[in-house]
Amino acid sequence: MKRWSIAGEPRGVALGADGTIYVGLAQAQAVVAIDPKSGTVRNTLVLDSAEIAATKELVTLRTNRDASRLYIANGSDESATILDLPSMKIVREITIEGESIRDALPDPKGRYLYLLGRPYTHLEFRTPFFYRYVRHPLYVGWLLTFWATPVMTIAHLFFAFMTTVYIVVAIQFEEAD
Repeated sequence: MKRWSIAGEPRGVALGADGTIYVGLAQAQAVVAIDPKSGTVRNTLVLDSAEIAATKELVTLRTNRDASRLYIANGSDESATILDLPSMKIVREITIEGESIRDALPDPKGRYLYLLGRPYTHLEFRTPFFYRYVRHPLYVGWLLTFWATPVMTIAHLFFAFMTTVYIVVAIQFEEAD
């Protein structure tokens, strides 16, 4: 096992197809390609100037299946960067306003890139208002509309009866799935 020290607050690490080690440096706002045999820096790509806006954290670095692309989640910069490997040319930068990007995951087929922001928070199940008492408040509202009339004609009675039957049958189908 070899150890090298690297300045610039290393954050994410990824391995290229040829064994090249790619390291994200938060302080330098850069990605460096390191030769695994000698430990020398082969290439450096500055993603953002620290003097202008030191916001890229380079939280995670991941490669796709054939290691031809490097995906970088830039954290609080609200962006992700895609680099071509081994040339380290920027292919694309994706920005999502108002959302910190903590990870960038390419799908196995290489068609999609999943950007992960804040951690998942479980939402509790709530039963607000009428749902506490009635399973289908909207259906109850329709039934009230059909049956609450000052004058019940035969035609209106037939209409109210048929729509009630329809709603009762529809509930059974809705509850089946």
